[in-house]
Order: sequence, then structure tokens, then C-alpha cells
Amino acid sequence: MIVRAVCTGLLRRLCEGRIDVVEDGRTRSFGPPDAELQATIRVHSPRFWRALPGGSLPLARAFRDGAWDCDDMVTLVRIGARVMPRLDRLSRPFNPLKALASRVARNRSTNVRSSARRPASSSAAPGSWGASSSASGL
Repeated sequence: MIVRAVCTGLLRRLCEGRIDVVEDGRTRSFGPPDAELQATIRVHSPRFWRALPGGSLPLARAFRDGAWDCDDMVTLVRIGARVMPRLDRLSRPFNPLKALASRVARNRSTNVRSSARRPASSSAAPGSWGASSSASGL
């Protein structure tokens, strides 16, 4: 999974705390072993990795849905708060691409036959663009 590889690469750069990620019985550790802040995340679904680049709201939804849990959520949030400025700088160049992907996804879900407009009413003549029959012939 490409998203997991990208996220793992970013987590390897962690220096403001230590996060142990447990998935399928395997533990991967990120950050200095003697860090003041340490938390363990248990991944129950690949949805965690898809939510991680999206930020706090997708992560919260994935947590709510049981995709992951944490032994110390307060510490994890503190680590996140410390790395947020650096993550913002790293993700800023990708904002136009993320906006484009969001528009494409939104258009794909709304630009379907079931959402097509109904035919124009039969009371208007084709090509009349709603002009009334009482309009004077200028």
C-alpha cells in the first residue's frame, strides 16, 4: 500500500516524541527511544493509514470506527501538536494536488445519470430560453 509507505517514511522523521505502531503482531517504532513523550498505536484496519495524511478529522473518524486505538491519546495529541508546524510545511506544496483530487472526487459522485437535470418543461418552445409569448417583437 503506497499510503502506508509514505506515512511510514514521514514517521521515520519523527523527533519530537516516540510512537510505537503495532499492526498484525509486528511493532514498528518511530522517534528517539529516550523521548519524553511516548505512545503506542494499535492498527486494526488499513483505514488508519489512509486517514493519517488527512489530518485530525479523518483520524478521529477512523478511531471512532475502530480502525485504530492508542494507549495514551493525550500524549499522542501532544506529539502531534509538536510536529504540526513541520507537517504543515511539508504538505503545503501538495495542497493544489489535494484540492484537485477533492474536486474530482466530488464531481465523480455528483456527475452521474441519476443526478442529471430533468428535461425542460414542454411549455417553453425549444430555443426560447424561457421567453414569454407576450414579449414584443423588437
